[in-house]
Amino acid sequence: MFVGHLGAGLAVKAAEPRWNLGVLFAAALFADLLLWVLVLFGVESVGASVQSGRARFFTFAFPISHGALASAGWTLAAATLGWIVAGTGTPRRARLACTLAIAVASHFVLDLVVHVPDLPVAGGDSAKLGLGLWRAMPAALAVELALAVAALAVCMRRVRPCPLARRAARHGRRGHGHPDGTGPLPARRAAARNHPGRLVARHARRHRRPGIRRGRAGPMGGAAPRQPLTLRQPGIASRRNPGDAPRPL
Repeated sequence: MFVGHLGAGLAVKAAEPRWNLGVLFAAALFADLLLWVLVLFGVESVGASVQSGRARFFTFAFPISHGALASAGWTLAAATLGWIVAGTGTPRRARLACTLAIAVASHFVLDLVVHVPDLPVAGGDSAKLGLGLWRAMPAALAVELALAVAALAVCMRRVRPCPLARRAARHGRRGHGHPDGTGPLPARRAAARNHPGRLVARHARRHRRPGIRRGRAGPMGGAAPRQPLTLRQPGIASRRNPGDAPRPL
């Protein structure tokens, strides 16, 4: 069960959005990650495949990574780690620690449903647990997929998008809406900026004739010609010789 463990991480993310989703995925898959590390070092092992009806699956000897007592220890370690990572003064610090521990513990619970009796209670020679849903592989796959889809739907409804996604959504809505101002605020601003009156005024400003000053009427009713610019030196004309007339350019 791989997709089902990812669904457990999504469910925990919906319950406590402050955890990073990658951290929760790693916590939900911690037992499998530890298993393959221990297999590489020869501490745990993978047995031969077993045929049961139409299903074929592997058996494992994994008392450290998947044992019931060991899983309880890893859950307690995850809670301690979550408490330390949250830090002093963090609101609802215990909630953060508990949700991380739940993500780790969910692995054993889901494996208990699908595995054949190969999950040891304490050690390799102890009693084995497992409900054996793997014997009906289509049903196991259906349960796993349903769990992942349901967790994803809940997570998408509960978790707010990141600021970058919200900004992209706002920019995607910009420019859409009704000219009467019933659309979103960016759409109303865009409609006001593209109003026909403003477009005509903008066109007139860009194409007015040089030398004509806007807003003053000439002697014959037209626009008055632009006056020549003058150069005034503030340090000389205004202080030393305040009566001097400015020199035309």
